[in-house]
Amino acid sequence: MTEDVMLDDVPYWLTAQVEDWSQTVTGGEDYSLYRFSASACAANDDLVLGADGRRRISNIRMSLSLVRGLPKEPPKRGIGILAYHAEKPAHDDIDGTDESIVGWFWLPDALYDEIWGQVRENCYDTAALELQVAFVESADPYERWDTSKNKIIPIMGASVRFERKLKPPIDPDASLSEPPKKRWLFTWAG
Repeated sequence: MTEDVMLDDVPYWLTAQVEDWSQTVTGGEDYSLYRFSASACAANDDLVLGADGRRRISNIRMSLSLVRGLPKEPPKRGIGILAYHAEKPAHDDIDGTDESIVGWFWLPDALYDEIWGQVRENCYDTAALELQVAFVESADPYERWDTSKNKIIPIMGASVRFERKLKPPIDPDASLSEPPKKRWLFTWAG
């Protein structure tokens, strides 16, 4: 690819390593909203931000929301958005903020319920959100999200990956003749 070619039709996959989850249920007169959020850090070391390309996305905190159901008015493109927020210095009585990336995407009910079930059960070792995004440019040797042109980019697709470590294999030389000891959670004497 040549320098600064717009990859609007060729998606870039951004991987966000999840550090923790939270769930929110919101209700209003005309709506109810179920979502859960992930605090994450980008695992991609090949994506830089800004026109100068000096900042790596892997050094910036991310907050991503997964929203249950499909919207009444879908976004113009994709299933959600990522938005870049620049660092703001403290002034007067207002605290400053670090630069961050926030975003959200919609999921059909069945997918949302399946993912929330995995999060609730906590039967995984690591989790990652993989987001297919548009408007990422090629700028050898990196990919670049030019936040001076596009502070908000569409999420075109998403997947959630849960990884589990395999349990060690059973020792074939172990004795199977002796049954395992029974463990009781409750004891009742009548």
